[in-house]
Amino acid sequence: MGAFRNAVRHGFGSELDVHLTADGKLVVLHDESLLRMTGVDAKAEEMTWPELSKLRLLDTGSRIPLLEQVLDLYTSGQALTGRRDARADRRGARLYLPLIIELKSEGNVRRLCRHAMELIDRYPTLNYCVESFDPRVVLWFSSHRPDVFRGQLTENFMRSREAVRQWGYVMTFGMWSVVPDLLTRPDFISCRFRDRRNLFIQFSHLCGVRQVNWIIRSQREMSTVDREGGLSIFERFLPDPD
Repeated sequence: MGAFRNAVRHGFGSELDVHLTADGKLVVLHDESLLRMTGVDAKAEEMTWPELSKLRLLDTGSRIPLLEQVLDLYTSGQALTGRRDARADRRGARLYLPLIIELKSEGNVRRLCRHAMELIDRYPTLNYCVESFDPRVVLWFSSHRPDVFRGQLTENFMRSREAVRQWGYVMTFGMWSVVPDLLTRPDFISCRFRDRRNLFIQFSHLCGVRQVNWIIRSQREMSTVDREGGLSIFERFLPDPD
C-alpha cells in the first residue's frame, strides 16, 4: 500500500495485478507464485485470505493488500484530480486518478471476472479499465460487460521456450499475433515496449485500437511512446512535468 500511496502523492495512477484467493477474495499481487515475494512456495489461488494476510513482503513490514484497499485509496479525496469527467452530468464531476486493473486468471476466468466486477461496481466513481494476458478474460468483458474499457496484454511469446512448451507453436504465435483480438475486440492493446513493432499491433493501432507500452523505465522511452501516439506504464523514475 505504501507504493500506491506514494503514486497518489505524486498525482499518478497505478497499474496492478489481481488474483482470486481460495475463499473468493481479490488480492493485489504480481506473481502467480508467492515464493519470490514472501518465501512461501504456494499460489495465491490455493490460499485463503486469513492465510495470505499473515505473510510479509520481502522481509518488510508490508503485507499483500486486498484490491478493495487500493480502490478505497483511489476513490478518496487524496486521488481527486482537477480534470472533469466528460461522461458526467452538467455539473462535471471531478475525475479520480486512474487504475489499470490486470486480472490474472488461473483456470478461474468466470469466477475471477464476476468477483472483480461485483467489487468494482461498489465504487461507481472509480476511474479504471481492465486488462489481461488471457484473451478469455477480455472475451468475458466483451460479452458480459461491454461497458467496461478493456485491453489485451501481449509480448513476443515466441522468445519464451516455456510458452512454446506450454502452448505449442500455433497457440503461442496466435497469442503474439493478437489474432484472438478479432473475437474479443479490445479497446486497447498493452504491449511490452521492446516488442511494440509487431505488425499486427501496428495495424490494430491504425484501426483505432489504442496502444499502451510497458514497462517504461526512462524519460527517453516515454518520449518515444508519446511520439508514437501511445500511453506509458512506467516505473523507477519520475517523468518530466511536461
